[in-house]
Amino acid sequence: MEIADDGTKLTLTSEPWLIAKIMTVIFVVMSALFPLIVVVSLVRPPRMATIDCDRARGTCVFTRAAWKQSVSIPDLVEGSVVYRRGRKNSSASHTAVVRTRDGQRYEISEQSYHDDLTAGYRLAVAGLNGFLGDPARPAFTTSFVATDTDWVTMILFSLVSPLMAWLFLRLMVTRRIEVDRAGRTLGLVTRRVIGRAETATLALSEITGLRLVGESWVRVAVIARDSELEVLVLPRGSGQDPKVREAMRLLATTLAVPIDANDALRAAWGLK
Repeated sequence: MEIADDGTKLTLTSEPWLIAKIMTVIFVVMSALFPLIVVVSLVRPPRMATIDCDRARGTCVFTRAAWKQSVSIPDLVEGSVVYRRGRKNSSASHTAVVRTRDGQRYEISEQSYHDDLTAGYRLAVAGLNGFLGDPARPAFTTSFVATDTDWVTMILFSLVSPLMAWLFLRLMVTRRIEVDRAGRTLGLVTRRVIGRAETATLALSEITGLRLVGESWVRVAVIARDSELEVLVLPRGSGQDPKVREAMRLLATTLAVPIDANDALRAAWGLK
């Protein structure tokens, strides 16, 4: 908040707070990113994983996209398909893994969210376990689709992110309050990133008080005879407390009106 007072005009300018700017950028990026991921997931070919075991070579080689791991056959214990419960930002899934005798665990697939893909994981793991359990088999090789898309989460975020971006863009508000002592008026200009600027003017003779309301979010309004004009909206603990306190003092003094606020808000803002 910026405060300027040249003796003739008192000007208060409040810019969007930092958290609103950060959240706006995050959701604007997400609103573009998630639909793009959905489109790319629809058109790109699936990534494959391979299992290549050879007893003459003495190793099993596991590949998945750019990842590659070679494990000695005697060190392998078994392969399995592991279930993972759904979390806040993803659905329940299955992953194919192999375990070694020294306690290592390698994920040889990505997460699967659909039964048909999980069936491919199970078939590959069963083939590997069959090879490990039969020393007479000289080799085992297979490949399977190793990538999947969590469509529920992707589509949900694709729909929610633009809505949240729009809501936060609406919170990107700049308010300019100008009290003209000579002209005996109070003017308010409200500018939003989305939408046109709004202006309002009150004669000082019509203003009867100032009101503070809210807990986590505090609203400051100018009370007139027939209306109420919201001039400030800000979160508590925003680092603006001293300036807000000074702005309230200057407004109350310049307008020569009382401040209507409960005891908790008065204590929080240090108002008398």
